Amino acid sequence: MQNPYTQITAFLNDHNINYEELSHQPVYTSEEAASIRGLSMNEGTKSLLVKVDGKFYLFIIQGDRSEEHTSE
Repeated sequence: MQNPYTQITAFLNDHNINYEELSHQPVYTSEEAASIRGLSMNEGTKSLLVKVDGKFYLFIIQGDRSEEHTSE
Protein backbone atom coordinates (compact mmCIF):
# COMPACT_ATOMS: atom_id res chain seq x y z
CA MET A 1 0.00 0.00 0.00
CA GLN A 2 1.30 3.44 -0.90
CA ASN A 3 1.75 6.09 1.74
CA PRO A 4 -0.86 8.90 1.81
CA TYR A 5 1.54 11.48 0.32
CA THR A 6 2.21 9.25 -2.69
CA GLN A 7 -1.50 8.49 -3.12
CA ILE A 8 -2.47 12.16 -3.03
CA THR A 9 0.25 13.38 -5.38
CA ALA A 10 -0.44 10.49 -7.79
CA PHE A 11 -4.13 11.43 -7.85
CA LEU A 12 -3.35 15.09 -8.49
CA ASN A 13 -0.86 14.24 -11.23
CA ASP A 14 -3.15 11.66 -12.87
CA HIS A 15 -5.93 14.26 -13.06
CA ASN A 16 -3.68 17.12 -14.20
CA ILE A 17 -4.47 19.14 -11.09
CA ASN A 18 -1.98 21.90 -10.40
CA TYR A 19 -0.59 22.11 -6.89
CA GLU A 20 2.36 23.60 -5.07
CA GLU A 21 4.49 21.84 -2.47
CA LEU A 22 5.89 23.83 0.40
CA SER A 23 8.55 22.20 2.56
CA HIS A 24 9.08 23.58 6.07
CA GLN A 25 9.87 22.59 9.60
CA PRO A 26 7.00 21.06 11.59
CA VAL A 27 4.46 23.56 12.90
CA TYR A 28 2.09 23.09 15.80
CA THR A 29 -0.45 25.86 15.37
CA SER A 30 -2.46 27.38 12.54
CA GLU A 31 -0.77 30.69 13.30
CA GLU A 32 2.68 29.18 12.68
CA ALA A 33 1.52 27.56 9.43
CA ALA A 34 -0.05 30.78 8.15
CA SER A 35 3.12 32.71 8.95
CA ILE A 36 5.34 30.27 7.04
CA ARG A 37 3.00 30.38 4.04
CA GLY A 38 2.71 34.15 4.14
CA LEU A 39 -1.08 33.92 4.42
CA SER A 40 -3.69 35.18 6.83
CA MET A 41 -5.40 32.69 9.11
CA ASN A 42 -8.64 32.66 7.11
CA GLU A 43 -6.78 31.76 3.90
CA GLY A 44 -5.48 28.50 5.34
CA THR A 45 -7.16 25.38 6.65
CA LYS A 46 -6.64 22.91 9.43
CA SER A 47 -7.55 19.27 9.47
CA LEU A 48 -9.16 17.32 12.25
CA LEU A 49 -8.96 13.54 12.24
CA VAL A 50 -11.69 12.04 14.41
CA LYS A 51 -12.38 8.41 15.26
CA VAL A 52 -16.05 7.56 15.85
CA ASP A 53 -17.27 4.01 16.42
CA GLY A 54 -14.05 2.61 14.99
CA LYS A 55 -14.18 4.70 11.80
CA PHE A 56 -11.96 7.66 10.99
CA TYR A 57 -13.38 10.92 9.64
CA LEU A 58 -11.30 13.80 8.28
CA PHE A 59 -12.70 17.31 8.60
CA ILE A 60 -11.11 20.31 6.90
CA ILE A 61 -12.02 23.67 8.44
CA GLN A 62 -11.01 27.26 7.87
CA GLY A 63 -7.77 28.15 9.68
CA ASP A 64 -9.23 30.92 11.81
CA ARG A 65 -12.14 28.80 13.10
CA SER A 66 -12.09 27.31 16.56
CA GLU A 67 -14.12 24.17 17.15
CA GLU A 68 -15.23 23.07 20.56
CA HIS A 69 -15.25 19.39 21.35
CA THR A 70 -16.61 17.14 24.03
CA SER A 71 -15.83 13.58 24.86
CA GLU A 72 -18.12 11.11 26.48
